[in-house]
Amino acid sequence: MPKGYVYMLVKQETRKLLLPAILTGILFAFLGAVTGIMYLGQNDPDLMEGAIRIIRHTAADLVTVSMTSTLGFAFTKEYLSHYWTDAFSRKLAFYRKLPVTDKEIVAARYLVFLITLLPMALCYFAALYLPVRLEHLATGTEFVQAAVLWLGFSLAGGAGFMYMELGMAGKTYMRMTLLVMVVLLLVIVLLNLSGIHLVAGSLALVRSYGLWASLAGVAVGGAIAWGMAPLMVRRLASRDLI
Repeated sequence: MPKGYVYMLVKQETRKLLLPAILTGILFAFLGAVTGIMYLGQNDPDLMEGAIRIIRHTAADLVTVSMTSTLGFAFTKEYLSHYWTDAFSRKLAFYRKLPVTDKEIVAARYLVFLITLLPMALCYFAALYLPVRLEHLATGTEFVQAAVLWLGFSLAGGAGFMYMELGMAGKTYMRMTLLVMVVLLLVIVLLNLSGIHLVAGSLALVRSYGLWASLAGVAVGGAIAWGMAPLMVRRLASRDLI
């Protein structure tokens, strides 16, 4: 695969990314603080009885899953208008006029995703850290290890959203995004009703297995993202962008 074309596409994708990335980072920092507020009072037994406990854990799990699955994206104007303009499909149609392959398009999209992921994750988890520490829910080491574990989910979830971005028309992409969020809500509610709490569970994992749990989470997420890449290439090859 000619690396020059991949880097050319990455440069094209990132040249207008700075301002949207800054604004998205501010949004993620705000939402990180909001997520942290949901954890306040979790050590108070009077607040964590019965239905209240389930509701608070469900809310915290849902927001955390929603945010971590989108950390690799900066919300450019293409995302904001995609339903009406089908901006990504039009961009792909333009790329097909260039001497680049579908593999190079996917490779460039992955690189842009990784470039965006780390600063967005820093914004989100840094804002989340203070409420968690104030509530003594985790030590600094446990928090960092849990955050790394959640980055594995970011890799897997991000790959799923990239597949929809590259493989679906604008209206279908937005409708599928809403469907995914509804399914996530139902799954998280069912898990919490069964006594399984994702955020609390991730902290329990790092307390039991330390860095090994974090590395396992990243490895699984990375493997899923890696496995999604050829599916994206095949989907691109079969798409009619006219």
